[in-house]
Amino acid sequence: MTILVLHAEPGLLRYDLYVMPEGRPLAQGRVERIGAKRAILRHACPEKGKLTLRRKILDHGRALEVVLQTLTDRRKGPLQSLSEIEGVGHRIVYGGEAFDGSRLIRTEDLLRLMEMVQYTPLPLYENLKAVVAAQRLLPQIPQIAVFDTAYFSRLPLHVVLYALPYELYERGRLRRYGYHGPIHRDLARRGARLLEESIEHLNVVTCYLDEEASVASTAKGAPVEASTGFLPWEGLANATGCGTIDPSVFLQLLSEEWFGVDPAGMRGLLRERGGLRGIAGGNGMIEEILASSQNGNERAELALRFFVHRVRREVAAQTGMLGGADLLVFSGETGVRHPAIRERVCSGLEFMGIAIDETKNAKTRGEGVISNPLAPTQVCVLPVQPEEILARETYEALTGREAPETSDRDRDPLL
Repeated sequence: MTILVLHAEPGLLRYDLYVMPEGRPLAQGRVERIGAKRAILRHACPEKGKLTLRRKILDHGRALEVVLQTLTDRRKGPLQSLSEIEGVGHRIVYGGEAFDGSRLIRTEDLLRLMEMVQYTPLPLYENLKAVVAAQRLLPQIPQIAVFDTAYFSRLPLHVVLYALPYELYERGRLRRYGYHGPIHRDLARRGARLLEESIEHLNVVTCYLDEEASVASTAKGAPVEASTGFLPWEGLANATGCGTIDPSVFLQLLSEEWFGVDPAGMRGLLRERGGLRGIAGGNGMIEEILASSQNGNERAELALRFFVHRVRREVAAQTGMLGGADLLVFSGETGVRHPAIRERVCSGLEFMGIAIDETKNAKTRGEGVISNPLAPTQVCVLPVQPEEILARETYEALTGREAPETSDRDRDPLL
């Protein structure tokens, strides 16, 4: 089954084409600077190479038209006809309490999601633009919504409420939602398979450490906790985002003129100038921070210690909520490529039954178990391809069958 997956953001449309259930990529690309005079399409096909186009693309509908033309291009596209596409999966960043799983998009679902746009500053509106465009351009092909929040949508109310007047929840559904749900669900299931155990018998803590970072926990196949909240901003800091912060800091920033912050500039401070970049300087990426720390940069080392401390604290807290973990999973670019980060996070967690094998850890930059086999809590590394997970969720929603696990999750992206 050939599945096209789409992820729309402001000014950007990402796309991937897969053969499922094998998880074989046929093409990958993105349209950047949508709305600008010279938007850019970057396209790659394993069999036909790469392509870069620059042209006027004013909206996501036109962007998808260009993508479909490229996919069927005789020289650079993998398809002879759009009729070869059998399903379209859309990443929908927010589904509120209404959507608890991936599903076929019906007219009433689209209308309900349109109403939800007012509840979140996330790019839900852009997600829905891509849905509408795909329904217009591919009217006979089923469209599947894959929600970032669905996996955590059934967490008990006492877990997700904020200590604010209850009418704010009743009127505006102001609560914690949890994000990266398809990724954490996939990691928990694959981690159980790696140990040759049933997910129904395990307590699993999953660490997704990437450009966005989060920790979640699963007990006997059901979600228990997520570090993210009303938005993905809550929880761990990332390259430029501050993560969880005392709300009184906002009041102080807004009340003191010398900080130079007004309400309009608060988002930029928290999401673009904060995080590890705010502490260490530079771009805030772990690679740069590790290199600077090794060269004696004190602020880089401070940022590194800060990040590790926050991850370790979240892992310990969620393990406590589980009453003990059978498995700890590291994933995402940082979690897979940097053994030093994994070693630092696990150091001090021996009381939880964690004991990593230093040799295994140092050698592992792909899938593998890195813990002492006799340790009560096993630790593993699992590369993740979010786009492939989106394709797998789409396949499962269309067929009702679970896609078998592929063995090349650590492959490099085409672009």
